[in-house]
Amino acid sequence: MSETPLDRLNIELSDLNLKRKKLRNFIYFQNDGKDFQALPLGTRAFLVAQLDTMEAYFNLAALRQSCMEGNEECRPSGLSFEQILPMLREGFSIRRSRWNGKSLMVFKQVPAHITSEKIPNMQSLPEEAKRHILAAGDHIDYVAQ
Repeated sequence: MSETPLDRLNIELSDLNLKRKKLRNFIYFQNDGKDFQALPLGTRAFLVAQLDTMEAYFNLAALRQSCMEGNEECRPSGLSFEQILPMLREGFSIRRSRWNGKSLMVFKQVPAHITSEKIPNMQSLPEEAKRHILAAGDHIDYVAQ
């Protein structure tokens, strides 16, 4: 029986670890991979994607487990761009320690309507882009960037 969130996470990790090992074995090792290769192409592609997702999920959960065991705030690290996309969608800003410059980050652009009066003064747009935008219309709409 699971008493604490950490107990439940430990059970989940154990179960997931068993399932990902079985899938990895089927794809790469069972019958020298011949059973996997006998499947239709689309099925094989989905199974490879499933294994990749399971691996990513396992790594995230294991990081959370480590933080919970150490009773410390969890700071996601070592994530791929695909893994940070859900965080960006929810409004988190993301920084990487390996990027040049300590203040560099990625974040979701908030929706905005930029009128033609503001476009010439925008420092984030090259002059050529400003010319094209103003020649084609009178505004820029940022939506879910």
